[in-house]
Amino acid sequence: MTIKTAIGNVSGSRDAPSVTVTVFDDAHATLGYDAALAAAIAAAPATVFGANLKTAEIGISEQSRDAITFEMGYARPGANTLLRDNSVQTKSKKLYSFIAPVGVFGVSGADETSSHANVKWKLDRQGSAAEFNSGKPVAVDPLANSRNLRYSTSQSFVTDPYLDLVEDMVNRGVFNAAIYLGRSIGSLQLVSFSVTENDVGDWSLGFGFGYQAFQTSVDVGDGVLIPELRGCDYFWPIEIETYSSDSIQPKVKAVVVGQAWPFDDFSQLNMPYPGQLTTRNGSGIAGTITTLEGHGITASDDCIIFWDGGTQIAVVSSVTTTTVVFGSGTGDALPPLDSHVLVAKYVP
Repeated sequence: MTIKTAIGNVSGSRDAPSVTVTVFDDAHATLGYDAALAAAIAAAPATVFGANLKTAEIGISEQSRDAITFEMGYARPGANTLLRDNSVQTKSKKLYSFIAPVGVFGVSGADETSSHANVKWKLDRQGSAAEFNSGKPVAVDPLANSRNLRYSTSQSFVTDPYLDLVEDMVNRGVFNAAIYLGRSIGSLQLVSFSVTENDVGDWSLGFGFGYQAFQTSVDVGDGVLIPELRGCDYFWPIEIETYSSDSIQPKVKAVVVGQAWPFDDFSQLNMPYPGQLTTRNGSGIAGTITTLEGHGITASDDCIIFWDGGTQIAVVSSVTTTTVVFGSGTGDALPPLDSHVLVAKYVP
């Protein structure tokens, strides 16, 4: 004599779905109501479409003395559920010294580091060499927010430590330490982040990036050039006073360049990476995704794949810098070969 359960179909609406669970005794013994209810609750999914099981909203239909069908009700969290919402953006910083000096350059980009060694290592003031010791910091603005990416997820990596981590990255104004979203190292800055908890475990994440492409032969005046300037760098001129046309005029003698903003690992954001389904098996549960850049997924991870109209969770079997080979997928069958997809590390 054993109590068995059978889960039926989902019905109702997305906000208030229901699932039937039939409990029966395989030896046709009479069921006890309390034991049958406990078995139904244990067998029913904890959530359906993000709605939570409500044990007080269970319909009961006794089919016979040895079989009872329960209709398990689900509902989204009510007004007493605390949902989180937060946003942060990078502020201008006071620059007292460079994180790392790049160099001092003169006319036509000539390296004048040796002539200004004392300046190179004390890059904390703007203007002339005398002003370098004046005690005033310079204000450095972050890049303008030029790209916003938003996505929704129910993955459990969105925790308080994760939110603290991303907020800290924004506060520090970090740049990409590796190619990210197809952008070169030191050209992409994380300048804003927002998060909204739509439901328990249902998040909308928003990331704002500023982009500054590498610049070469940047003319700062008077024939002084910066050979190469990254988005994470900052510069100011070293000026001297010259007498010209019966007046004293400032003239740029050289330019001091250094890294003003820090680097960090953007893979910590766990955003999905854009890619293409470059191989696909016939059953649609295995294949290869080729990404546009390094994806941060390892061979010991599971991955989650998104595309227009479906989602699949799969086991990663091998990776290269720009490919993810996977199999044993569960969820929707993969889209056609060469479809564009998004792939991310899966955190259940």
